[in-house]
Amino acid sequence: MGQTLPSRFDIAALKHIKVSLGCRADQVRGLYTELQKMADADGTVSKVEWEEAMQHQGISLDYKVVYTWRDTFSEGMAGRVQAKPFCCTLAFFINAPLQESLETVFSFSAAAGAIGEADFQDLFLGVANGFEIQALAGNDHVSPEHIDEAVVQWTRTAFTGKAGPVGLPHFVLMVHACPLVEGIAPALISELGDDFFGVPA
Repeated sequence: MGQTLPSRFDIAALKHIKVSLGCRADQVRGLYTELQKMADADGTVSKVEWEEAMQHQGISLDYKVVYTWRDTFSEGMAGRVQAKPFCCTLAFFINAPLQESLETVFSFSAAAGAIGEADFQDLFLGVANGFEIQALAGNDHVSPEHIDEAVVQWTRTAFTGKAGPVGLPHFVLMVHACPLVEGIAPALISELGDDFFGVPA
C-alpha cells in the first residue's frame, strides 16, 4: 500500500472535535469558518486548503486534526464482532512524526483518567504494530464498512504480541473494542462531553 493521506477532508466533523490539544477556541472557530467558505459542495477541502486555513488562523501545521465518533457493534453485524460499545479515533497527523503522534494520544487518553498511561501505551503500540492499518490507505473517505473491517482485523491482531509494520506514519486509527478497555469510552465521553464523540453530520 502507498503511504498516502486521504486527498480530501470532511470538515463537518470539526463541530465535534478539538483540532489540536494546543489550539485556542477562537482559532478552532476561525478555522471552521474559513474551511466552510473553502469547501466544495460535498463539504470537503483539500489537504493544501486545510493547511492554508490553519496558517491563516495561526495554527501550527504540526498540530493534529482528530475525528472522533462512537457507535456500538452488535453480534448481528455480519456476525463477526461481539456486542461492545467502542470509541474510535481517526487521527490525521499532518506533519508530525509517528512517535510524537502516539505520545500525544497517550497523554490525551491518560489525562482523561480512563486507563493508566503505561497500560494505554502498551495497548496503542499493539494497535499500531499489529493492526492492518494498510487496509485503509488511499481512501478519501473512511466509511463505517472500513471501520467494521478494521475492528475485525484489530481484534484478531492487537494482542497477539506480533509486531508488524505501521502502514501510514501520519495516519492512526485507534479503536477501543476489547474487554481490557471496555470502560474507556464512557470515561472519555464523561470527561470530554457527549458531543465530542458525535457522529459527523
